[in-house]
Amino acid sequence: MIGSIVTKPKCSDKLLGKPPFRFLHDLVIAVGKATQYGLENIFSQEEMDSSNVKDKQSKMKFLEKIIKDVEKKLGLDIQAKPGKIVAGLEADKTCHLLQLFAVAATIDRARSNNSGDQE
Repeated sequence: MIGSIVTKPKCSDKLLGKPPFRFLHDLVIAVGKATQYGLENIFSQEEMDSSNVKDKQSKMKFLEKIIKDVEKKLGLDIQAKPGKIVAGLEADKTCHLLQLFAVAATIDRARSNNSGDQE
């Protein structure tokens, strides 16, 4: 699903098998920009630049924010845990988070595109 929204970063099996944080960050930012998700309401300008999200705490904070936002928008409890994601564990749950983020982003875009049609 993400591949239909953005072409870069490329979602290869290798990257999705054990996604490094930089890949996840770049993917969230790219999908967010492509769908006008409103990342500026979730992250600070510093957090939007992956070079500023280097240590474990800042990575976990970034992931916590996106998880909470997707949970709120979709009304779901996401099983992915930031600590496990940063450690490169539970890739299946990380991929599930990415899929849910893509759903939330496309739903958000569809809602904003249709909001002008209802008047």
